Amino acid sequence: MASFDTEFSSGLEDAVFDYFIVGGGTSGLVVADRLSEDPNVRVIVLEAGTNRLDDPRITIPGLGIATFEDPDFVWNFRSIPQGMKYDEKSNGTDGPVNVSFGDQYMPYHSAWLETFKGLGYPQVEDLINGARIGPFVTPGSIDPVTNTRSHSGVAYLGPDVQARSNLRVVTGALVEKVVLDQRSQGDQKGFTVSAQREGILAAGTTQTPQILELSGIGRSSVLQAHGITPIIDHAGVGENLQDYGIVPLVYEVADGLPSGDMARDPAVAAAAMAAYQKDGSGPLGMVPFISAFMPCADLTQPELEKILLKIEESIKNPETSITHRKQFEVLQGLIKDPEEATAQ
Repeated sequence: MASFDTEFSSGLEDAVFDYFIVGGGTSGLVVADRLSEDPNVRVIVLEAGTNRLDDPRITIPGLGIATFEDPDFVWNFRSIPQGMKYDEKSNGTDGPVNVSFGDQYMPYHSAWLETFKGLGYPQVEDLINGARIGPFVTPGSIDPVTNTRSHSGVAYLGPDVQARSNLRVVTGALVEKVVLDQRSQGDQKGFTVSAQREGILAAGTTQTPQILELSGIGRSSVLQAHGITPIIDHAGVGENLQDYGIVPLVYEVADGLPSGDMARDPAVAAAAMAAYQKDGSGPLGMVPFISAFMPCADLTQPELEKILLKIEESIKNPETSITHRKQFEVLQGLIKDPEEATAQ
């Protein structure tokens, strides 16, 4: 894939496409692949990030953590505080994106399942099949043959798709707005890409609504406060972000047991890389995450009633939007039900 050059924008000034897609991520590339299957349909993908198809931090599963909070890979947005059973039918057995379980597990994996079983929360079925609470081992998007990451760039932008003359992918292209009316163009510092049929925004949870708002689509009062002329007054755009809080736990392992801290040893890290480069084996070729969904198990009845009372007050508050009211009602039901998870 190294020969797939996306880092240039020449020829776009007067180009006209049938579809433009903003965002070359998980969903954007799927849509681009499907649309460009028709050789008579012209498609362009505009991706703000750079071409990382061959970057080892993307292809090697165990190096994925190296991209966390790296501005070369992520936007680093921050929100306000806020013995395993497996069902093959529910998980599926085919499709472009590979999903697999690791084949090198540590003692913690079996201990994790046994610990929750001892607490009265055994794994009764595959979580993907509808089990609401309990422990599980998470599969990863990893090709089990090559032990490389399987993602939309590999699955939907392979060599055959890259060779399509009717598909153009441009990276390093930050989309500022969608021009709905030629009169609203204003001063253009970059270039405009035209679509005769549709524009598709697949820029993610944060930037899709941002682009809409910059384009004049959103709550009028918010747009006007930022000097943007409203074109379509839509109060729901840019509102109602639901994010989850994270409380990291750090613990010591017993003497003699392996842990991620071993990777800090240059000799261990070099051995892991050598094993992966040899045949894809070792810790870099797997991502055997373990997790659990749990209810509010340790809350006393007074604590639970206090939380439910605050939710009820929010539901009855006349200033609470219809959307938030419905969400509070769902949350209320989850907390009341001991068989529903409220934390992971």
